[in-house]
Amino acid sequence: MAQVSLRINGRDYDVTCEEGQQDHVLRLGAFIEERVRGLAEQIGQVGDARLLLLVSLTIAHELAEGRAGGNAVDEAAEARMARALDGFAERIEQLADGLENA
Repeated sequence: MAQVSLRINGRDYDVTCEEGQQDHVLRLGAFIEERVRGLAEQIGQVGDARLLLLVSLTIAHELAEGRAGGNAVDEAAEARMARALDGFAERIEQLADGLENA
């Protein structure tokens, strides 16, 4: 397994991925950073966990709309995105637990 470091909203996240997928995960991270930055500009800095959750929900909604609209979605790309979102969701839960225990 390989590991990459993503910078989202000013914080570094180490993410494990399959060997050879590092560039792809970095591109996904850059996409998420762009979305988080845009959302933070709209609603302000409401915390990393909340921003990541809202961006994840937005991306999931867009993915669901694509499915419902009959758009052909590359299943491999969809699976990679789902794994990435699962990792971010897990990290959001860890952050939320940390905030609750602080």
